[in-house]
Amino acid sequence: MARSTIEKKCFSERLKQSLQNANYSPNSPSQLARQFNSRFAGPPISSEAARKWLAAETFPTEEKLLTIAKWLDVSPDWLRFNIVKTEAVAETTQHS
Repeated sequence: MARSTIEKKCFSERLKQSLQNANYSPNSPSQLARQFNSRFAGPPISSEAARKWLAAETFPTEEKLLTIAKWLDVSPDWLRFNIVKTEAVAETTQHS
């Protein structure tokens, strides 16, 4: 299924934010490709592929997205869909 332009744009914005939060340049496709490739077990990506992620032109595969999320210490669901999962903690209140 093709990703919508909005989905790709939102992913790109979250990717850039995650890179910046991890002290990487959100504007350097070559740095993104180099850092990604050092962590990914599959075939390396090119700087052009990284540029397309940053420019909201393409979306990474599931396997690549999981690698990015692990590297940048963010949730894959947040990176892909902006879904934040929270731990539900049940608290009981005692009334006197």
